[in-house]
Formats: sequence, C-alpha cells, structure tokens
Amino acid sequence: MKKILAFLGCFAVFVSFAMASEEGNTYSYSYARLSYVKGDVFIQRAQDLGYEEGVINLPVVEGDKLGTREGQTEIHFGKSNYLRINRVTQIDLITLPRKDENLIKIHLLSGNIYLRINFLEEEKGFEIHTPDASFYILEEGLYRVDVLEDRETTLFVIEGCAEAAGEEGSLLVEEDQKLVVSSGYFSSDPYYFGGSLEDDFSLWNSSRETLYTRTVSKKYLPSELDEYEVELASNGRWVHERPYGNVWVPYVSHNVWRPYYYGRWIWYPVIGWTWVSYDPWGWCVYHYGRWHWRLGLGWYWIPTRIWGPAWVHWHMGYDYIGWCPLSYYGYPVVIVNNHFFGRYYGRYFPANSRSLVVIHKNNLQARRISRVALSRNRISRVGKISLSPKPPGVKPVVKKDSFKNNMAAKVLSRSHLRGVRKAYGAGKAVSPSRSRSITYKKSSRAPRRTVLEEKSRSISERPTKIFNSRSSSRTLKIYPSRSSQRKSQASKRTSSNLSKGSRSSSTIRTYPSRRTSSSSSRKEKNLSSGSNNRSSSRTYSQSRQSSRSVSSTLPSVKRNKKSYSTSSRVSRISKAKSSAKSGASRKSYSSSPKRSSRSKPVSSRSNKISSSKSSSSRSSSIKKIKKR
Repeated sequence: MKKILAFLGCFAVFVSFAMASEEGNTYSYSYARLSYVKGDVFIQRAQDLGYEEGVINLPVVEGDKLGTREGQTEIHFGKSNYLRINRVTQIDLITLPRKDENLIKIHLLSGNIYLRINFLEEEKGFEIHTPDASFYILEEGLYRVDVLEDRETTLFVIEGCAEAAGEEGSLLVEEDQKLVVSSGYFSSDPYYFGGSLEDDFSLWNSSRETLYTRTVSKKYLPSELDEYEVELASNGRWVHERPYGNVWVPYVSHNVWRPYYYGRWIWYPVIGWTWVSYDPWGWCVYHYGRWHWRLGLGWYWIPTRIWGPAWVHWHMGYDYIGWCPLSYYGYPVVIVNNHFFGRYYGRYFPANSRSLVVIHKNNLQARRISRVALSRNRISRVGKISLSPKPPGVKPVVKKDSFKNNMAAKVLSRSHLRGVRKAYGAGKAVSPSRSRSITYKKSSRAPRRTVLEEKSRSISERPTKIFNSRSSSRTLKIYPSRSSQRKSQASKRTSSNLSKGSRSSSTIRTYPSRRTSSSSSRKEKNLSSGSNNRSSSRTYSQSRQSSRSVSSTLPSVKRNKKSYSTSSRVSRISKAKSSAKSGASRKSYSSSPKRSSRSKPVSSRSNKISSSKSSSSRSSSIKKIKKR
C-alpha cells in the first residue's frame, strides 16, 4: 500500500512538472482573437494551413492574413488594445508579441483601419506599414489609417502621437493632425483636420469605443484579466464559493450546457489543438481558469492567471476522441449522480460522467461539436475510457476545394494590390512646426492641448507688471486723461472769476476745513479777550468773583442785542460772530453743510465793528451791575 501511495505521489509530481513545462512554452499575448465579427471575414492561415471563416473568439497568430468583403471585424491583442477593420480591407499580421519582445507589426495593403492603444509598454511598440509609408506609435491613443489603391496613404491621429517615416526621413504627427503620403513622399507637413470623421466606419468605431468604456462597480478578476470584467458581468454573476472565493456563474438557458461543448477545435503549429468557443464571453473562461460544478448552482468558473489553448484532459481511442475539463486541483472533473469529484485519480474515467464529451475522430475538425457529440448511451458502449494530459496526435486536414475556400481565395487575392516592398526605418522624428523636445510616459499622460489652447494658456500665464509683481501693495501714480485735465482747468477758471468779480464775501459759500475753522476761531477768541482786558483796565480791577458774574450775565447781553440800533449789515455780522464765538467755546467742529455755513469768513472791517461793539456792550453791562 505504501508503495502504491509513493508511486501515485511521484506520478502527481511528474504530471505537475509536465503541466508547468507546457504552460511555460505558451505566451498569452502571442495569440490575438477576433472579438467582433459581422459579415464576410476570412483568414488565410500561416504555414499553408488553408482558409478559415472568421468567427468570434477565433485565435489569430503571427503570419495570418485577414481580408473582408462586406463585413467588419475587430482584433483584440490583449491589454485593451484593439484593431478595427472596415469593409474591403486586407491586412497581414507580421509580428505578434513574444516573451522577449512585445512588438506588433501590421501590413495594411488596402482599406481602412482604426487602432486603439490603451497600453503601450514602450515607444514604437506598434508598427503599421503600408505601400506608401511606415507609421510608429509613440503614445496611447486612437489612430486611423486609410490606404487608397494605387494612390496614397492617409494617417489621422485622433488621440496620441505617431511617427511617419518615408523616403525623406520621418515626421512627427501629433493629436488632431493629418498626414498624406504617396510612394514614400510626404505631400505636405502634418496639418490639423478638426479631430472628427463622420462616416459609417467612424460611427461603428464610436459604438465599440462606448462599449469598452463601461465600468463595473466591483471587480473580481486578477489584474491580468481586468479587461474582461465588463464582458463577464454582462453574461453572468459572481457568487462566493468556499474555499475558492468569488466564482463566476454564466447565464445559460438549458440544462445540457457544459464547458467545451458549444464550439470547435482548431490546430495551431506551436500549441496544438485550441478550443474556439461560440459564446461571446468564451475567450477568458476557456483559456484561463478552471470549471467546477455544484448541485443547486450548476457550472461555475474559478479564475486563474495562466493562459492555455484548452484546460482539458484527453482520451484517444481507436475510433473515438474524448475530453473532460480540469478541476482547480488539476484532475479531470467527475459528476456522477449529482455528486462532484474534483480529485478523481482512478485509472479509468466513469463513462456516465456529465462532464465527458466524446466524438468520432473524423469529426474533430467539425464546425459545431455539439451536433456531432455522442449521447450518454453511446458513450457507455465505447468501452473503458482513460484520460491523459497529452493531446491527440491527429494531424489537421486542409480542405482546399470547397465553396468557402474559393470565396476566401477571391477576397484575399493580392493581384490588383500594391505590396509593402519596403519598411521605412524609424528615426528621430522632428516636425517642422515643432522644435521642443517631447518625453513620453507609459502609464499616466497629461491631456494634449490644441494650438489655440496653448496660445491662450501662454497669454494667461504671461507675467504682468502690476498684478504679478512682488510689490503689489505699493501706491501707483495715476496720470489723468486730457479730458479730465480740461475739466479741472475750466473749473479753476470759473472759481477765480467768481472770486474776482464778487465784492462781498456773502455771495460765495465756502466750506472751510477743520484747520481753517479752528484758526479763525482762535483769532476771534484772542480779539474778544483783548478787548475785555482793555475795558476792564480803564474802569477797575475785576476780581475773580466779578468775572464769574460777568460770564453769567452774557446770555442777557445776547438777548439785549436787538436793542442796539445798527444797520442790518452790522446785525448780520454780529450774529455770525456770536455763532462763531459759541462754536469756538464748545470746540465742536461740524462737517455738515448747515453748521459750517454759520462760521463764514468775514472782512477786516466787519471784524473791527464787531469787536468795538462787543467791548462797549460789555462795559455798559458792568456799569449797571456796579450801580445796583
């Protein structure tokens, strides 16, 4: 028993090493796929393997030739990079990525293509060669190339930046620019075309762009498979299954559905027999990951990171060929009586397992495996079934005389087309209208600006003397205009004329400032105090108490001012003087026009009259007090 267990352990280790070596020989990005097919699309296989009709999820490899008549197709290179092909177009896939070199080289002989680059590992990682010129992609973006038969090639850079090489050297074509080349010679320098093209091909390209710009609220796939999130979310649901974590359950409408059943097998020189699923979501789940089954949930897919042509084990009999999907643990999946076995390592595989598919060996290249697969009753008559990781050694049969092949040969005929005779080498592209150096980044790229935006940006960022200077808080000299100078001069002339022509000061109203009003009030106070001193020295020496009594009788003096028979002009002057005197005693300076009008300046003559009159009135009042 111990010997048997040891033998089984050694066998498992050997199988794991064999699988690891098999995985190591394949590189996922060496195989592109047709992610969209509509109409007549044909492929001429490399190494003279005949023609294939384009179907969804069909792998295309290095050396394949593709042509369309009344159809459109899309090639997915991985890493969210797509090539969209219009009607009546022919291309050759010259080079696809390898482990040591990530280069994609395409020959466009005729027609129209759109190239969407979302990930560029290095500059000039994509090359497009036409009979007229060679184009090298320098940045992520969207590009269009049109090749007219026997005429010229036009490059449109909608987003990004590209280098165009010809007989005269190379030019840099930037965003929103267009370049026309004929037989290796540039018709002109790159010029702006507006950035939008309106035709059926452009509308279809916009619809595909919108499809891939959708996002999901939550991601479940590894980072290497991130671009398939939307595709799987639209065709299935994610559930949590212990112990594998989040698994994907497809939306299928029938109970007989099983993995590796609805599709076909195609043989390729390096990887052998490869599964082509007719399900639109079939590329990711059949070339990555493993399949399990559970009662109540059905088939579910467990994601992994390693690519393969098909994750199955094979049965090779005398007349029949069969296969079965592998479990997460690397063993064939067994489902018997609604019981799932993920680690079945028996010598013979149960013929009544729901996961087993068996066909006749002549039907291995059938276009629909589901139509030629054996039923369970017929599988039970096949005999004992043993499975192996080794694929069948059946060589593919190339059928050359068929209606589809004849049609494909006509579509892919090159007799009337110009070939790519020369690939113009890339150099240091310099545009005549651009002298600055450019640095390209792989992941993050700032949005490019048009010429108008660059001009407006440079003008707005130009330093100014006033607003961007460091001493912005200092005072600036203001120079008035000629019209304001004329107005000020006219006002000065009118004011001078008025002052010269008027004899009395009452005709002109002046509003003195605080300094002038305070000085005039001080002069009047000094005059009044001087007259008081002179009148008091003539009569007697006034004591402190009498001066207080005199000051208390001043209101009565003000009330008796009307008794003096003077002219109206003298009374107006005395009133103005009394108001000025009261304003000075209170030391209140009013800024309103009413209060300032009370303190009007008077002439020297009126000052003398008012001072003499006030002194005489005060001396008479003192005499009356003495008599009493």
